[in-house]
Amino acid sequence: MRWIGPVFVAAVFLASWLATFFGGRFGIGGWILITAVWPLVGLVMLFWFALVSAIRRRVTRTRGFSALLALPMVWPLAWAFGLGAVAYPASEALTRPSVAVRPPSDSPLRVVWGGSGLAHNRHASSPGQRWAYDLVVEPAVTGARSLADYGCFGTPVLAPIGGVVALASDGAPDLAIGETLADPAGLLGNHVVLKLETGTYLVIAHLKKGSVRVRTGDVVAESQVLGACGNSGNSSEPHIHLHHQRQNPNILQGDLNFGVNCVEGLPLTFRSLKGPERPRGGIEVRNNQVRLTGDTILYDGPG
Repeated sequence: MRWIGPVFVAAVFLASWLATFFGGRFGIGGWILITAVWPLVGLVMLFWFALVSAIRRRVTRTRGFSALLALPMVWPLAWAFGLGAVAYPASEALTRPSVAVRPPSDSPLRVVWGGSGLAHNRHASSPGQRWAYDLVVEPAVTGARSLADYGCFGTPVLAPIGGVVALASDGAPDLAIGETLADPAGLLGNHVVLKLETGTYLVIAHLKKGSVRVRTGDVVAESQVLGACGNSGNSSEPHIHLHHQRQNPNILQGDLNFGVNCVEGLPLTFRSLKGPERPRGGIEVRNNQVRLTGDTILYDGPG
């Protein structure tokens, strides 16, 4: 009877991980358990193991099994310190629909973050932004204090694909370099969300204050100007953020829902360009110098 509890916990923990490989709501629910619930359960189990073992001065097999089980449970706590983090394991082959879009600018774009692995895309650990991109126009990551010194700031942001504007937000300030976002509900800053023919949604974020040219309900054509690149929201420097998601943003409560574990991110690739359709990002730091190592993409006309 003493094994019933530990075995049941182990089975549910394993089921949480298995669910993430299939995506959808079950996958998102499993990931929430893995990243937010199981670490707390694991800490309680380790504390109980240490306390009871110290009091009784012996370790039973059930308590030892529980302690070993707790170790993978608390593993996600180390991710916040860059230790052993993994990408959200939903299979791209099983996640549909995928959408191919043109680059959101006519200028050459360097991919800061993009791709399927955490080494190339820091968004990959989030179900909502599993296949997201952060794009810049160089010069970038220079450490300059003025927003005007960044090539992306003020660059026209174009509709990557035709659609209906499901949500358009303007008025958020452009943050100074090094400034921290005060309102956690405004992670996207100024943004436009397009509803696509697939019934899914494309998010274009961190636009310049006062630059958004479209309104909710507008029908926009591919390559139409949506606004300009800015530094609003959760942004360390001017860049264009793109991600594709299943859920309607108008049903969600607040911008915070876009970037955490309550929406399902969908595959997103590029077309009509010079460069790889699935570009990868990357940042390298050497001798205190930051260098972009990601791919460069350039719009190459309709396709």
